Amino acid sequence: MRIIKARPMLNHILTTADEYESDVIKDGIIDTSKEEGIVKDIQRIVAVGPNCFEGLNVGDMVLINPMNYSRPEHSLREDSILEKSKDEVKMVVSWPKIEIDGKECLFLYDRDIDLVIDEVSHDDEE
Repeated sequence: MRIIKARPMLNHILTTADEYESDVIKDGIIDTSKEEGIVKDIQRIVAVGPNCFEGLNVGDMVLINPMNYSRPEHSLREDSILEKSKDEVKMVVSWPKIEIDGKECLFLYDRDIDLVIDEVSHDDEE
């Protein structure tokens, strides 16, 4: 089954799921929050549920807060200098994604939006 068009219920929204296409290097160092394949913090709203906050509209560019979707990921370090700590914890973000009309979308709540971006300058790369 392929979903062509969808309307989110209650206070859900659908946004684009744009990712970084290549690593972002700042001052000669790779920014780990902007590596290739990582979902960008800024997305566009594709659909809005009927009970969302006023002011969220289809087409709006928004800043998303990933905190509700971060979780710790544990792994063992194989060659640790510190014998007492072999467990390494890294926070990873697991975005709720859904495919609509062949495009990946994020399925979020309105509370995951920190702000609506009204105007941007294209002086930087981002």
